[in-house]
Order: sequence, then structure tokens, then C-alpha cells
Amino acid sequence: MPAASSPKTLQIWERRRLAFELRKAGVSYAGIAEAVKVQFKLDKYTQKAAFNDVMSVLKIVQKETLEMAAEVRAMDILRLDDWLSSLNDRISSGDISAIQTALKIQEQRTKLIGIYEPTNNGGTLSPDGQRLVFGVAFLADTERSDRIAKLFERARKRLPEPVIDE
Repeated sequence: MPAASSPKTLQIWERRRLAFELRKAGVSYAGIAEAVKVQFKLDKYTQKAAFNDVMSVLKIVQKETLEMAAEVRAMDILRLDDWLSSLNDRISSGDISAIQTALKIQEQRTKLIGIYEPTNNGGTLSPDGQRLVFGVAFLADTERSDRIAKLFERARKRLPEPVIDE
């Protein structure tokens, strides 16, 4: 097994990054295989290897996306709790505007906590109600690119042992 910071390990992560970026751009797995072979001067790199590299990155993206969503949701719930608490005196005195605001806050909090079943409009939903495509939450292109860049940076710092597909 290569060391975590070995050139081979770094090359594998770069190969996976390239395969993922090409797939994101709409390149077929056959096209990815050819491009990676040329870029990394490989004798053998198959469509299956290209698929596995893309899936490796997608699994990391999915895991990180779900973890980030949980963190953001927890922060939002705390923020909503603070806002609701700040309205208590006005609610107790019968302020209709404060009551209406509190109901809106409570509705949003309920959605975040997941008390009600999410509405499924034909798509696949994650346990937290996000719409998924192939198991990955929908993100804007810029947000997805930013998250991928952060993932690669974190991966480079940790550099776990990759599975080498022959």
C-alpha cells in the first residue's frame, strides 16, 4: 500500500478529480477513460475505472453534503429558537403581529426538524427532505464546485488510502 502522501496517492486523487470534472461537464465514460489515459500517460484505464473514480468522488460529495446540511439545519433551528424566545413577552401580552411571526417561525422550525413528512413530487428525497439525483442533493453549479474544491482540499490534507482499480 502506498504511503498517504506518496506521489501515487496524489496521482490517484488528481485522476479522480479529472474524471469527476469531465463527467460533470457531460463527457462519456469512454471519453473520460481516453482523456485520463492521455493526461496521466496510462497504458490501461477503462470505462469501468472512470466510472469507479467518478463514483468515489460522488460518495464523498454526498457524505459531505449531508453532513453540511445537518450542521446548517442545527444552526438554523437554534437561530429560530432564539427568535421565538425573543417574542415571548409580546406574545404573552397578546400582540397579534408577534403571534403571527411566532407561528411562521414555528412552521419553519417544524420543517427543519422534520416533524411532518416531506412532500415528494416524483423525485427521490433524502431523509432530511432534500431532492436527490442519483443519491446526491441538488446544488447550484457554483455551490457544488465550491464544495468539491473544499472536499479535495480536505482529502489532500487527510489523504486516505485509495482503492487502486487496475
